[in-house]
Amino acid sequence: MSQENAHRLARAREILMGAQIAMGITHTHPDLQLAAKSDRKTPPGMIYSISGTQKDLNDALLQCATPLTWIAVAALPEIGWQRLSEQGLNLERVVALPNLDIAAERVLSILASAVDILCVGDLPLSAQGRKRIAAKARQKGCLILSATPWPGLSRSFPHHWQTGATVTQLPQRAVGT
Repeated sequence: MSQENAHRLARAREILMGAQIAMGITHTHPDLQLAAKSDRKTPPGMIYSISGTQKDLNDALLQCATPLTWIAVAALPEIGWQRLSEQGLNLERVVALPNLDIAAERVLSILASAVDILCVGDLPLSAQGRKRIAAKARQKGCLILSATPWPGLSRSFPHHWQTGATVTQLPQRAVGT
């Protein structure tokens, strides 16, 4: 597909999504969401690890979030809320759990069912626990951004996306779904 056609298709999808929202239809098919920066689909339920500093993780979060995105931030007590807010993150749609205990796997699984983006710090999760959380995220279309790799499950966050552009238009969850 040519670059011009890809942009026209992305614009048509934006118009369709706007019409659906105006009509009160909040369910969209997540496979049709196009990555704006790379002109390729970003499947829902992906897990990206962001190596580097807290700023790198924050930048990835800012690139993935939209004003209507529901976000959960877990085990990241030093995330830098002021900078995120100044950069445009809608803090009214953020659930923050700076510290998690031994119930972390259960909490993350519940959050993956309820939010569009789950941003996770370093937690002592078993391999099986991560697989269960990843399965729930795939099932519900939740994007996971992790400060640490999830062996066999996560990919490195694409460097070409770290330019300040919005990475993806995530499906917006209707209340109660």
